Amino acid sequence: MVYCFLEIPEPGRKEVSGLKDKTIVRVMQLPSRGQITIPAEARRQLGLDEGDLIKLTVRDGKIEIERLVVDAAESLREYTDEELRQFMAEDQIDEETASRVKALLAEGRI
Repeated sequence: MVYCFLEIPEPGRKEVSGLKDKTIVRVMQLPSRGQITIPAEARRQLGLDEGDLIKLTVRDGKIEIERLVVDAAESLREYTDEELRQFMAEDQIDEETASRVKALLAEGRI
C-alpha cells in the first residue's frame, strides 16, 4: 500500500522538469515477505529494464539501489565441474543445490 508520493528537487538545484533532476520518495508499508516494487518513475530515472542487474547496498541505515553495468563476456561465465567441486568443498554446498544452480545457469535464468 502506497501512502504518499512526493517529488522533491535535489538539494541545491532549481525546480526543473524531468525526473533526472528530482528525488523520488515513496512511503510504503512493507509486506510480510519483505518484497518491494521499485516505482516505474524510479526505474525510468535509473534506466532499469526487466532482467537488468542491480546492486543493493545497505549503508548508514539506508538502502541504496543502483543499476549494475557489467561486461558479460568478462564478468559472467560458466564454471567447470572441477571449479564447482572446489566451491562445494570451500562453501559446503550440497550436491542437490549445486545441480539446481548449474541447471538454472544453463537455462540462462540466473
